[in-house]
Amino acid sequence: MECAVTNRSVVALLATLISFPWLASATTCKQQVLDGPRVLVASQGGGSPDAFAAYQVDPDMDTDLGYGDSRPDLISFEFYTISSPALVAGTFDLASALNSNYATCDQCVLVYRDFVTGNASQTFFQTAGTLTVDAATIPGSDPITMTWQNVHLIEVTLDPVSFESTPVPNGDCYDIVPDKLFVDGFEAN
Repeated sequence: MECAVTNRSVVALLATLISFPWLASATTCKQQVLDGPRVLVASQGGGSPDAFAAYQVDPDMDTDLGYGDSRPDLISFEFYTISSPALVAGTFDLASALNSNYATCDQCVLVYRDFVTGNASQTFFQTAGTLTVDAATIPGSDPITMTWQNVHLIEVTLDPVSFESTPVPNGDCYDIVPDKLFVDGFEAN
């Protein structure tokens, strides 16, 4: 577990440098498409027990999902080896017990709203959906081909030490609608 925390620290630091169970509420979730190429921004040994890979949509920080203010939003896909000996491709349940908290997820989807110099006005983490990574592009590959279905993200706070994600009561949320498939930065049919 200590290696996984170290890797999460590396990813959190990288995000800074780059400038749960679902809570029942009356909040209407915003629908959003997370389209764009997924760029590998950090990785370490795909076959090692402390392997990780992190991808961002538009690491140049030009993405604004249209919510919050005009500051860019950071979309991050992270892969860890907490429950498996290596990073693997396949279809993953983002609501599984393992993936239900940022501190324990092997496959993690995060959105940082209005992200500037390592600070976000809000952070969102998965509570439902599936993420599929093509077998030809395992995490750590660059480029990677991945798609998702029925992804639901809720507003959370992240503990800076334990990485536990805690839902924000009556917080905002996103329902991610089917995206376009991008391969090598180009839209695929």
